[in-house]
Formats: sequence, C-alpha cells, structure tokens
Amino acid sequence: VPEVLACSEDEMAYLLSDLGNDALFDLYGKAVKTGEGIEVVEDLLCKTMESLPKIQFKGAEDLNFENCTSVKRFDRRLVMFDLNYFKYCFLMPSGLEIDVVQLQDDFERFADDLTEGEDTHTFLYRDFNSRNVMVYEGTPYFIDFQGGMRGPIYYDIASFVWHARSGYPESLKTRMMEV
Repeated sequence: VPEVLACSEDEMAYLLSDLGNDALFDLYGKAVKTGEGIEVVEDLLCKTMESLPKIQFKGAEDLNFENCTSVKRFDRRLVMFDLNYFKYCFLMPSGLEIDVVQLQDDFERFADDLTEGEDTHTFLYRDFNSRNVMVYEGTPYFIDFQGGMRGPIYYDIASFVWHARSGYPESLKTRMMEV
C-alpha cells in the first residue's frame, strides 16, 4: 500500500507516497492493444493475485472493523444487492429468456454459500480490480480501500479475475486462479 508520509493531529488529513500514473488496468489494455509487454503485465496480474492474501489475512489481524466507512461486514443482504444488480442491469437487459423463480432460488443458494462462515476475521477489499492496483517500479501497490469490510475472501478473487471491463482470456483467468 502507499506509505503514509505525514498525518494531521486529528487524523483527518494525511499525505501518501506518490505511486505514479500506471494503473495495472491501463498497462494491460495498452499491452493487449500494442502486443508489447503482455507477458510482463500478465506476470504483474499474477503477482497481484499472489499478494491478495496479505491484504485479506495479515491486513485484518489488528483491524478494527468498526472503523470501516460504509458497512462493517459483508452479509447475505449485500450479496443479494449484488446479485440483483447483476439481474436488473445485465441479465434482464440482455433479452435472454430466464426463469426468474429458478434464478431467485439459485441466488438464495449462492448467497447462503458465500456467507457461510461469516464469523471469519478476514478483510474483504470489495473493489479489488486492476484499476485499483498501481504499478510503481515494477511492483503492484493497492489503493482505494473505501469499500473494505469484514467478509469472505472469495469475493475479491472473483472481482479481480472476472472483472467485466478487463476482458481477460480464459487462459489468463485460469493462471490467476491457480496463483
């Protein structure tokens, strides 16, 4: 993460190290477009995935989740919000015929599975994607933790690997999942 260089006495203002302008998302897009450096960027994507457990487990060790800004814990209700967002913003406008009752049953099962073991003490980044990873001197740095909360680790993995705007090929998704 960026280094905190200075902080006001009331902790309402702080100065962070500058990580430059190279978001991993942009580097990937440029490499795909030009065909140059794609292997290096794919390695950075995998290195980023490899670093995720440090954020989720080590980052949660002394974290007071009561200090999370919006929601303190990712629960069944938030899962259902996300699933319904998918249904109404992507699935329904697609024009595909769907059995809404069966879909709701699937959503309910998925929400149950995802929130099973909610008592775990892990940090859910919540907005973990390559837009929130800056590359500075060849190293990925994580930014934008404002949506972070206590929650399941799987959400961040899915968020990163299947980020809709990234358009990763299946081979790269498989590689990142293996990492």
